[in-house]
Amino acid sequence: MPSVGIIAAFFGGFISFVSPCVLPLVPAYITFVSGVSIDELRNDSGKKRQKKVLFLSLSFVLGFSVVFIMLGAALAGLFSAFFKQPIFYRTAGLVLIFFGLHLAGAIPIKFLNYEKRLNFNPKEVGVGGAFLIGLSFALGWSPCIGPVLAGILAIAGVQGGAAEGMMLLSAYSLGLGIPFILTALATDKFMSFSGFMRKHFKAIEITSGVFLIGVGVMIFFNLFYVMTLYFTKMFPWLTQIG
Repeated sequence: MPSVGIIAAFFGGFISFVSPCVLPLVPAYITFVSGVSIDELRNDSGKKRQKKVLFLSLSFVLGFSVVFIMLGAALAGLFSAFFKQPIFYRTAGLVLIFFGLHLAGAIPIKFLNYEKRLNFNPKEVGVGGAFLIGLSFALGWSPCIGPVLAGILAIAGVQGGAAEGMMLLSAYSLGLGIPFILTALATDKFMSFSGFMRKHFKAIEITSGVFLIGVGVMIFFNLFYVMTLYFTKMFPWLTQIG
């Protein structure tokens, strides 16, 4: 699997995490699955509680990772044959460019401006419940993070099939999941980070749009193979990632 695609998928996961429709709700999800309030998470340094929050957060991340990886395997495997044809991968490239313009704020698409407010009291749901909430997160937030997901799936379709889809969506899930875990381990630092990122949401949206436009252009001109050869020649260590 080309390393360039994996790096792009991981970065796509991270920009999904810092997007305006996900980042503000991260503390609420961690609070809900752990049963521990944000104030307690910020002020408590007890190792036992930290281990519990970490374990439940891992279960939550595993839940949405399963959905994304299965989605990647199914859709990439189903459409990979179509993506080998120029008319299909060029059409996919144009769609992704259009989505990128939406993310950058140039072309608003109403049904993709999905934002859900959660109101609940802290209540530990257990490992199984945290896993189910992770599943719900993946399904419920697909319209919001859908454009970036579509880009990753398109890369998988161009590069191969189900196996590539699983690998790319695993990288995407890591990019999205690692910040969740770090938030559970260092909530106080996350709150400072979140405050900083909120002030730069517009820049994040533009960056997300440019990223997706870049992916769309590369797919339209079928440049992922060429880019992979270039980067692995310039940076040989990249071959160890894919």
